[in-house]
Amino acid sequence: MRIKSDFYREIEAEFKTIAEKENLGGGANPVSNLSTQMFYLSKHQFNSFDDFDQAVVSEVANTIQSLEDIIVKKALSYQQLAKETYNQNIDPQKWVDYAQSEAYKLSYEMYDERELKYLRHFHIIWLTWVFCDEELKKLRIKASRDLYRHIGKTAENVHIKRRNDLMKQKDK
Repeated sequence: MRIKSDFYREIEAEFKTIAEKENLGGGANPVSNLSTQMFYLSKHQFNSFDDFDQAVVSEVANTIQSLEDIIVKKALSYQQLAKETYNQNIDPQKWVDYAQSEAYKLSYEMYDERELKYLRHFHIIWLTWVFCDEELKKLRIKASRDLYRHIGKTAENVHIKRRNDLMKQKDK
């Protein structure tokens, strides 16, 4: 059995709390990947607790960086889709800032300072990622629905025009 540092135990407890509340059990996302990495780290032998703690911190930092990169990509996709579909100029930075402020509020509503001490920033970034993902999905669905309706109306108008032309030709 591997001996875990006190720091790792606290991180593990906080992560378990987040994972249970956020339903992170399934799916391929950076947070479930972090869960897997933390499991493998706990099975690995390190020379000291400091090395072990440093490896845990590195994995959490890498996951945060990965989430931030994905958030930026989602913001740029949102901006592009809004511009192409609705001709609206969306500032991706303001969009992300809004998402992050909402995530910040929600994180403090969900957990007090005692529950999340080390992983607060991680949780806020995770909630920002979730918010951005959901908003981008909503916009994609709305855009495709509007495009489908536009195509349907265009096809209907073309069909009506052809039918009227045929009726006029028959009357002659």
